[in-house]
Amino acid sequence: IMLNLLIAIMADIFDRVQEHARGHHLYAKAKIALEYERRFRTPNAGNVEYYPRWIQVLRPLSAAGVDGHGPAAAAGEKWGGRIRALKSELAAVRRDVRGLFAEQDERAARDLAALEERIARRVGGIVEERFARLEALLLAGGGGERQRRS
Repeated sequence: IMLNLLIAIMADIFDRVQEHARGHHLYAKAKIALEYERRFRTPNAGNVEYYPRWIQVLRPLSAAGVDGHGPAAAAGEKWGGRIRALKSELAAVRRDVRGLFAEQDERAARDLAALEERIARRVGGIVEERFARLEALLLAGGGGERQRRS
């Protein structure tokens, strides 16, 4: 059990590291650039020949992906972490479930409205029938009473 717990903890840590790898990479790259700038400052720092304002960097396509572009990036996205994949899958399932619930709610509302209409017609028919019987009884009973009094 302890070995399984250790494996689960290691997998979770690995996933967290994978999710933040790009940010850590860019942070380390910026630190290196700042350190180079600090170490190589000379009295000629204002000289454009030694320190040009812009630097153009060329790199082969196989190296692309470090900044999030190219084939290496696609491979990185594929293995970017199980937690991210689970989150996106869970979001998709939630959307599907919400759609199903909305459809079921509409169907239930239509069925309920039809049922209420059927009940109202039935109850209305029963009430009319009872009133008609009551009226007939009252007329039959009232007519007999009048005859006895006379």
